Amino acid sequence: PDGKQIAFLSNGRFSRGEVFIDLWLGSAETGKRIKRLVKSTFDPNFEELRLLYSQSSFSPDGKSLAFTSQNQGRDVLWVMDIKRDDKRLIKLPLEGVTAPSWSPDGKRLAFSGNKGGITDLYLVDVDGSNLRQLTNDMHGDLEPQWSPDGRTIVFATDRGPEADTAKLSFPHWRIVTF
Repeated sequence: PDGKQIAFLSNGRFSRGEVFIDLWLGSAETGKRIKRLVKSTFDPNFEELRLLYSQSSFSPDGKSLAFTSQNQGRDVLWVMDIKRDDKRLIKLPLEGVTAPSWSPDGKRLAFSGNKGGITDLYLVDVDGSNLRQLTNDMHGDLEPQWSPDGRTIVFATDRGPEADTAKLSFPHWRIVTF
């Protein structure tokens, strides 16, 4: 949140056999890697970090990071204390989980969730309780982000007046608020 650190996905050194994609913490000022946050190689908790479909999200105070991975064949949400390397798994009754975004007060996460091939927006408390579905329709709802005051969520969607789900005709993606 202060712009000094970034979380990113990358492999390690090929000379050490580090060919799998891991989650890293780096300095946004120098570009140097600070530490590996998740080593996915041979860790059954991290079958796959969601490389193409998701991003991680820092908590407002910068102490925690939310990210997604695949665990036992399903997408799951993780909340990690960056200093202590303490990771908490949040299993959800969804097939897909992507794009977590912290609320400005640090108490909730908004994310895109997939159930039955339909992607909607959801909220969950950081401790994994109080799962709530925000949207519920045939449109794709992706990449939620909170407004600074926490009253609005902005997201990408294929909804619009020219959308016709019966004909599978959808407009270009657009940004809307909830």
